[in-house]
Amino acid sequence: KKYWIIAALLVQSLFVAAQVTQLQDNNIRFYNRGLELFDKEKYGAAQKQFTIFLEHCKDPLLQINTEYYIATCALELHNPDAIKLFNKIIEQYPESPKAKASAFQLGRYYFRQKETSNALEQMERVDTEYLTPEELSEYYFIIGYCQFRKENYDAARRALEQTIETKNKYY
Repeated sequence: KKYWIIAALLVQSLFVAAQVTQLQDNNIRFYNRGLELFDKEKYGAAQKQFTIFLEHCKDPLLQINTEYYIATCALELHNPDAIKLFNKIIEQYPESPKAKASAFQLGRYYFRQKETSNALEQMERVDTEYLTPEELSEYYFIIGYCQFRKENYDAARRALEQTIETKNKYY
């Protein structure tokens, strides 16, 4: 009788483990679908998929990435909560590469709003190691332009020279 109880408990625990794995597999499809939609620049639909995924996400790394994508979607959709979402990432995960990427996104946002002091402040928080070549060119252009507007011509020249080294839209 003792063996039957142990066997029943073992079978039950395997069944629960299988259900948890299936739930995680079902949940990750929301994240993957969000990425597909994000790559297609369908930010509203992507944001919904990421939000659904985040409700059940247990993986800290995926949670940070998902929060970043949600904030980026909000920024692309011109949602007023985008700044708050990026600042939350920066405050909660200061050592994460996504915090540095969030500072870059905020810098771009402030630059487009012609808030050069805020743009420069955010860009100074960026770790360029995590930027793509296109983002790096944009980073140096924004730094250079903001420094120029502040009449820091030497700093502006040094930054803008970085954009000349590669053929890009800022050249």
